[in-house]
Amino acid sequence: MTGMVIRTGGTRTKTGEQLDEQLENIAASVESNIGESAGSVSFSALRENTDEVLGVFKDVLTAPEFRADKVTLARTQLRGAIARRNDDAHAVAEREFAGVVYGKDSPYGWDMQYATVNRITRADLQDFYKRYFFPANIVLGVWGDFDTAGMKAKIEKLFSDFAVEQPPVPEFPKAGGQAAPGTYLAVKKDVKQTFFSIGQLGGEFKDKDYPALVIMADILGGGFHSRLVQRVRTRWGTPTTSARTGTRTTTTPVCSKFRAAPNRSPPWRPSRRFRKRWTAYERPT
Repeated sequence: MTGMVIRTGGTRTKTGEQLDEQLENIAASVESNIGESAGSVSFSALRENTDEVLGVFKDVLTAPEFRADKVTLARTQLRGAIARRNDDAHAVAEREFAGVVYGKDSPYGWDMQYATVNRITRADLQDFYKRYFFPANIVLGVWGDFDTAGMKAKIEKLFSDFAVEQPPVPEFPKAGGQAAPGTYLAVKKDVKQTFFSIGQLGGEFKDKDYPALVIMADILGGGFHSRLVQRVRTRWGTPTTSARTGTRTTTTPVCSKFRAAPNRSPPWRPSRRFRKRWTAYERPT
């Protein structure tokens, strides 16, 4: 919610709507977002409007107002997302898979609930912002059509008064114990596809083997060229089926995901060979 309202809530001098109008008139944007392990405030602008948009970007990043009406709007939007979250069978599988792998007592396995969303106040967002948005906790990058030395000097001058200090932020929570092997079902009878997720706790982004793992995941299930898709679509002749693997960047599962039409029963014998290969990678030499 903080990531939403940093931008929509406006700054101390302008509302979110005033920022919208200003930026739309010059084909620019300033956006904010906070995900599982990182947050961002970003801007995009034409070269001739860079200075104006940089000023807006700086105000949104350093002086968000978190206006109460936008906090209420964000809360309503999140409640709507909760109400609709079982409409998409794929999303149900993803959510329940995370709960199984991490456990419901882990923040990585938590689900957003009405009660927790309802308790969040404007003061909570302001406190969260103050705790995490300070110079020592921010990396600023700029790319585009500009002179490097001139842009560096411009940014240093623009942010010279942004001197907030905070203690170092706490580390991310560690993932819990390994989930018990087994078959877990989240039954949704009003859909025409079935979603399979197979996985386990894997490495972190900082692991030395992470690049190799990304390449392995792409070869195994990264797109139409991958082995899983070739096996499922081409050799099994199931055109409505896709398969892929993926990695995430914190202490999260490395997993393979399968999607198949429910009226067709594909032979799952290759999955055993997959698990053996997976185990071999988890102990690299």
